[in-house]
Amino acid sequence: MGDPPPEIKNLAKVVDPHLNGGQLISYSSRYLTKPGDNYGSLMLSISANIRRIDGTIEELPLVAKLPPLTSEIFWNIFNPEVTSLRENAIYENVSQSLLQLQFDKGIPESEIVDIFAKSYGCRISLNPNATTLDRDAVLVLENLQNNGYRAGKRQVMFDYNRIRMVLKYVAKYHALPIALRKLRPGEFDDIIRHKFARYDINGHMDPQICDIFKKQMMEEVGIALNGDVKAFDQVNELDLLYRKYMSQSEACEDGLFTTIAHYDLWINNVMILYDEDGKPSKLKIVDFQIAQYESLMHDIVFLLLTSVETNVIFEHFDNLLKYYYAEFIECLEKLSVNTEDYSYCKFIEELHQIAPIQIPHALHMSRVLLADDKNLPSDIKDCDTDTFNSPASEALLQKLRDIVKISQKFGFFCHTLHCRVLKKKKKLSVADKIPEILNLAQVVEPFLRGQKLISFTSKYLTKPGENYGSIMLAICAKLQNSDGSYKKLPLIAKLPPLSSKELWNLFKPEVTSLRENAIYLDLSPSIRQLQIDSGIAENELQNSIVMLFWCWRISDAVLITTGNRKNIFDLDHIRLVLEYLASYHAYPIALRNKQPEGFEKDILPKFESSLLFEEVQYEIRQMCKEVKLALDKDLEAITQYEKLDKSFHDHISSVGKERNLFTTIAHFDLWINNIMIRYDSTGTPDKLKIIDFQTSQYASLAHDVVFLLLSSVKTNILEENFHSLLKYYYDKFITCLENMSCDIKEYSYEK
Repeated sequence: MGDPPPEIKNLAKVVDPHLNGGQLISYSSRYLTKPGDNYGSLMLSISANIRRIDGTIEELPLVAKLPPLTSEIFWNIFNPEVTSLRENAIYENVSQSLLQLQFDKGIPESEIVDIFAKSYGCRISLNPNATTLDRDAVLVLENLQNNGYRAGKRQVMFDYNRIRMVLKYVAKYHALPIALRKLRPGEFDDIIRHKFARYDINGHMDPQICDIFKKQMMEEVGIALNGDVKAFDQVNELDLLYRKYMSQSEACEDGLFTTIAHYDLWINNVMILYDEDGKPSKLKIVDFQIAQYESLMHDIVFLLLTSVETNVIFEHFDNLLKYYYAEFIECLEKLSVNTEDYSYCKFIEELHQIAPIQIPHALHMSRVLLADDKNLPSDIKDCDTDTFNSPASEALLQKLRDIVKISQKFGFFCHTLHCRVLKKKKKLSVADKIPEILNLAQVVEPFLRGQKLISFTSKYLTKPGENYGSIMLAICAKLQNSDGSYKKLPLIAKLPPLSSKELWNLFKPEVTSLRENAIYLDLSPSIRQLQIDSGIAENELQNSIVMLFWCWRISDAVLITTGNRKNIFDLDHIRLVLEYLASYHAYPIALRNKQPEGFEKDILPKFESSLLFEEVQYEIRQMCKEVKLALDKDLEAITQYEKLDKSFHDHISSVGKERNLFTTIAHFDLWINNIMIRYDSTGTPDKLKIIDFQTSQYASLAHDVVFLLLSSVKTNILEENFHSLLKYYYDKFITCLENMSCDIKEYSYEK
C-alpha cells in the first residue's frame, strides 16, 4: 500500500491499563482500510504481543484509529480536535453507562445490547497535561474482523434480512440514551448533553471546496433527473435547507426522539457477525466521530436512502419503519421507561420533519458510496478531494435517481414540513428581524376619519406553529387628532410569508391575499349594507368578520383571545361559534338571492377558483399515507378511509364550481386558531370574530361545518351532541335568512 503506516509512540501506556495485568511487549501494524473506505481517520490493524500475568505471550489483534495525518484537507474537514474527542467519549463513558443501566434494570445477560467495540484505551496527546488533541492522538479498539465481524461493502446494498437486523440494533442504540435521559438525567447531562453538540462538517471545509462539491452534486442530479426541473429545484432548495440547518449553533432541544444520532450511519460503519449458516446474528456500529445529540430520524433516513436496495425500500418501507419502532418501544419498556407519549403517529411525524434534511446528505454521500475502485489511488496518503472528480458513473446516476424517487414516493419533499423543522430547531419568530412596513400611513389614513398616523412600532404577534401563510405583526400606532391631540391605536398588520420561499410557493399570496382583501373590502361592506337595507337596526347589525383593511383594529382587545389549538372547544364555546358561523354563511346566500347581478359581477369572481394548488394536493396525499400508517392493522378502518380518500380526490376538481342551495363563501380553514372570542365579566363567551380568509372560496358551507367540528371540538362533545349541534347551526342559519326576508321553502333540514 505504498509508504508504511505511521508509528504509534508509547502505545503500551494506552493499552496496558486495559489488559487485566498484561503488558504490551511489541506490535506490528498495517493499514486496515483501503482508499475510499475511510476519510476521517487512519485505521491501522495492530498485531500486539501481550505478556500475560502468568508469563505466557499472546497475540492480540487490535485496531488503532489515528487522526487523518496524511491529509491536511481531511484534517480540516473532520476537525479531529472536536470529532475524535466525541468518539473517545462514546467508548470511555457512554458505552459503559448504557451497559450499566441495563445491568441495573435487571436485563438478562443474553439480552444485553452492546453495539460498541471493546475499547483498549485512548489518548489525545503524548503530553498527559494536554487539553487539545494533536497528531499523537490514538484510539485503540478490539479488532472486530478477527472476531468474525464483517463490514458491509459500500457498493453492495443491504437486502431485506440484513436491514431488518441492522434496524433492530439501531433502534436499541437510539433507545438506550433516551432511557438514560429519562431515568438518570444528571448522568445524562454529564456524559452526553454537553459533549455531543451539532457538528457542521461543511463549516470546517474550505468554502471553495464546499461550493465545488455542491456544484458537482447538482450537475450530477440534473443529469440523473433528465430534465425534471421541478424535482431538480426541490433538491436545490433542500440542499440550502440542509446547510442552513447544520450551520445553526443552538443546541438541539430535548424531544421524544432526541438521542445520540450517529449521523454517518451507512453500510461501511456497520459490522455484522454471521453464524455458521451465513445468517446475520450480531452487529456492531463503528465510527462515531460526528455523533451528535439530535433526532434519531437522521440516522434512519440516511441509512435507508444510502445503504438499502432500492426495491426493498419501495416494497417494505412501511414495514421496516414499524419493525424499527416496535424494537425501539420494546427496549424502552424493558428499561421501565413510560412510553405512553411515544405513539406511532408522533414517530411518523418526526420522520417527515427530519427526512427533508437528510435527502441532500444522502445525495452528497452517494459519490463516496459508489466511488469506483479503479479511480482511487493505491496509497491511502494520496486520497484527497480530487479523488471525487471522476465523471459520474451510471451506477451513481441511478443511485441519485433512486434517492429522489424514494423521497417523492414517501413524501419527503413536503414544503410546510421543511419549515416546521426550522421552526422547531431554530426558534425563528422573536429572534428574526421584524419586516419594515413602508408607507403605512397611505394604507390606514383613509380609514382614520381625519386622523393622521405619526409613527408606529411593531413586534411579532404569533409564535411559530400558530401561523404559516402570513407574517402577523402587532402594531402600536401613534395618531394625531384634528385638534392636535394624540392617541394610541392598537392594530395588526398581516404580511405575506416574506421570510420563506417554501411557504410563499405553498400559500401563493399573489392569489390568496387578494382573496382575503376581497373579504374585507367587498364582501363585508356588502353584507353590512344588506342588513341595513333589510331594516335591521344599527345596534343589531351582526358582522363576524374583523374589520381589517390590511390592518385590523380590535376593540376591547384585552378581552378578545384566539382559541388554543391544544385546548379545543367545549359545548358552550362551539354553540357560540356555530351561531356566528351560521350567520357568516347565510349572508352571502342572502346577498346572492336578493342581489344576484351584483353578487355574480362583484363577489363571485373573486372566490370562484379552487385554491387546492398542486403543492397543497401533494401534501394532502402525503398526509393520507400517514393516516393509513397510523391505522396500522385495522383493516376495516383502512378500507373505510381508502373510500373517503378516493372520494376526496374525486372532489378536488369540483371545488370552486359547486352550485347548490348551500353554496356560499366558505372559509375553508375554519379551526380553533382562526376564531377570536370575547368573554364577558363572568368569563362567559359572548361574541366572536372570524379571521384569516386567505383560503376562502365559493363552496358548500358543509366544508366549514364538518372541518370545524372534527378539528376543533372535544371528541366526547361530538359523540354526545353531534346531531343536536347540526340542528342548532341549521336553526340559526334559517333565522338569519328569514331576517333578510329570504324565501326558505327550499332550505329543509333534510337537504
